[in-house]
Amino acid sequence: MHYFLGIYYMKQFRAYKTEIDPNNKQRTLFLQYAGISRFVYNWALSDRIERYKRGEKSNIYEQKRRFNALKKTEFPWLNGIAYTVTESAFVNLDRAYQNFFRRVKQDKEKAGFPHFKSRKDGIGAFTMRGHLHTRQNGVKLPNIGWVRVKEQDYLPVSDVKILSMNISEQAGRWFVSVQIEQEVADPTLAKNK
Repeated sequence: MHYFLGIYYMKQFRAYKTEIDPNNKQRTLFLQYAGISRFVYNWALSDRIERYKRGEKSNIYEQKRRFNALKKTEFPWLNGIAYTVTESAFVNLDRAYQNFFRRVKQDKEKAGFPHFKSRKDGIGAFTMRGHLHTRQNGVKLPNIGWVRVKEQDYLPVSDVKILSMNISEQAGRWFVSVQIEQEVADPTLAKNK
């Protein structure tokens, strides 16, 4: 929170979800990125299970380091992919693991161990960060370019910081969820004056 011209401002986090209209090339990249995100998540989950069985500890940082070392020799088809796609898969798995152990400590009856993702459950989704932009009629994603949105003038285009964009598919339609940070006047402090 900061004070400027007699007004207190605070950071607010919001998300906007809207349908997008990718062209055929973009749709192909979306399918590829969703598959890569699923592959990396499943690799990381399998790796954590194996290390646990051997009595070895694992965390997101050392796991990403080992994966990146293997990527050059075992997964060369991942070269040229926006790194945030794989990064987000590791973050999602780490969050699922932390939530599982938190529920175990709380003695929840159904702790819900993370499960492998399957193509049978749907195409899936992927998340991108960094160098993201919005305009009245589209969003710009790294390595993909501008993608048209169906609902124009819905996404914020100025005075916001874009944190991430999650691209997902539902029943053959593609959606983008844009997470932003913006500064707004603090209503509680304005009322008390």
